[in-house]
Amino acid sequence: MKCDRCDNVAIEHMRYSGAHLCPEHFIEFFEQRARREMKGVRRDRIAIALSGGKDSTALLRFVSDEHEGELIAITLDEGIDGYRDESVVIASENCRDLGAEHVVIDLKREIGFSIDEIFSLYEERGLKHVECSFCGVMRRYYINRAARALNVDYLLFAHNLDDMAQTALMNLVHNDLSRGMPPYNNSGPEFVRRLAPFKWIPEREVAVYGLVRGIRCHIAECPYAHVAERNRYRSAVNLLERGSPGVRHGLVKSYDRASSMFPREGEMKRCSECGEPTSNDVCKRCEMTKTLEDLKYK
Repeated sequence: MKCDRCDNVAIEHMRYSGAHLCPEHFIEFFEQRARREMKGVRRDRIAIALSGGKDSTALLRFVSDEHEGELIAITLDEGIDGYRDESVVIASENCRDLGAEHVVIDLKREIGFSIDEIFSLYEERGLKHVECSFCGVMRRYYINRAARALNVDYLLFAHNLDDMAQTALMNLVHNDLSRGMPPYNNSGPEFVRRLAPFKWIPEREVAVYGLVRGIRCHIAECPYAHVAERNRYRSAVNLLERGSPGVRHGLVKSYDRASSMFPREGEMKRCSECGEPTSNDVCKRCEMTKTLEDLKYK
């Protein structure tokens, strides 16, 4: 099959639009969409939430090529043996090659528990696994705190279209329209302004972009991924997309419009334990840490 824009062989077919693109025009179309989400960002000081996986590493490469200002990558090492330690090495190597500063936050050092230790603790107590919930809360907390301390103008996340569609469906099912979409922009100086340049780009296309550009990334799956609630929503979105290409775009657009009509109520407070912003008296991070300490000595 030939490329729709030239006579070269196409490497990717976008079913949602019908387009067939060769490597050159695929890269052009990919970066055009990412660039649109970063409109107005020029010489600002930028931080990227970098896991070392395909999405965040592709974002690091794209921003490194495009951006004229300072670039910092922030990685949370959750303490997953044989998984996160390998991805941190790859993340550091990519940062070194691209001339980006790399900040690594050690979760065990911060809260006294690694994700592996949390898993073991819950196993010993016969409790339902919550590794993914802990990871999400801790990642948002520590990466925002680090970005603020680094005095960056923008914090970028590599959420792709599939991530967005899955989150939209999850929030709809949980009747939580006021939550908005990742990367969850909050008002106030305590929250660094956030962007998701890959918001309208499918996960498969991010992977193709990485292959075409020869980007080295960590490709292993998290050993705790199988317990994530998100898996059910991923399957549902994939099923809908296979039957009706374009469902992901429609779901995210509809959710964006609907959620804008349901702003979060109540003012932002300061956590009584750590002082970070929260909608409750105690933030989720401190609440979770207290639960772990209670379980450990129970």
